[in-house]
Amino acid sequence: MVRAEAWRGSPTATTKRQFLQLVRILKPSKKRDVFYDVGCGYAQPCIWIADRVKLAVGIENFAPRHREALRRVKRSGIENVRVLKRNVERASYKQATMIYSVITLDLDFFSKVQRETRRGTVIALCYPPPYPIKAKRKGEYFIMETPLKRVRDQSEYAKMFTGRKRAQIGDVYDLLPRTYSKHLEWQISHADSNWKKLGFLTSADCKKWKRRERAQLG
Repeated sequence: MVRAEAWRGSPTATTKRQFLQLVRILKPSKKRDVFYDVGCGYAQPCIWIADRVKLAVGIENFAPRHREALRRVKRSGIENVRVLKRNVERASYKQATMIYSVITLDLDFFSKVQRETRRGTVIALCYPPPYPIKAKRKGEYFIMETPLKRVRDQSEYAKMFTGRKRAQIGDVYDLLPRTYSKHLEWQISHADSNWKKLGFLTSADCKKWKRRERAQLG
């Protein structure tokens, strides 16, 4: 959490060593996986993972970084990397099977990903997702799959956030600057309405996922 927030906006926020730790967790397939780096900066993670996936796509909205990313991809000679100049909430994620990000993403983004991606699409973040989304903590990363799951209560979220076996939401507040604590308080107080925004939450909606998958697979 500290690393992601301290480096947020940096075009080189991920070191190769740290990223390769994530690659070992994700176990990508060159035949089927399409990797997206949301807020990709100079697109280094896309370059690093390119030989392990079918396609790597970087999303970068800041023009100077986008130009530098294109230059680095061209210099690498790698052909299965694309860098798109897009706002992260306006990009399409229909192709994605793996999504990675070091930037702060709100519930609208998760709602969009949930609507557009196939079941089992992996989302890997350097920070916990917004409350009440549930994730598994693996080393420095927070991993989840679509359809997204909800934490049982504030204590479960606190354990995920802190990586401790015993934790309460007050422990999370102690780790956050006041501005972020206020934002978390808002997320918790609006948890039910925020969760509804994510969609596909009922058994009937799960059937929609299966029908959509069959249609996508032909």
